[in-house]
Amino acid sequence: MHIKEKPANSLIDIAVKIVGIHGSRSYDAVTIASSNLPQNTPLILRVLENCNFTIGNCLRLLNMIITRDETNEDNEQVLISPPKISEFYFMPDS
Repeated sequence: MHIKEKPANSLIDIAVKIVGIHGSRSYDAVTIASSNLPQNTPLILRVLENCNFTIGNCLRLLNMIITRDETNEDNEQVLISPPKISEFYFMPDS
């Protein structure tokens, strides 16, 4: 999977669709729109507090940090997480 590299500590804006619940503060999602990831790229969205997103929610996420979990080379996972200041907006279902 190719992620367009951004300079260290840079933030991205991304639109995602929630496709599952990954943990108490994380969700499985796929990209809807991003300048860094192809459409439908699976990723994990981590949040700082319980947001009660549900499967099918479409979100516009502003000022997010994108990282890769490279602990398993066969299944590199993309992680999206907010810094202290970020914004979440609900979008119409895609």
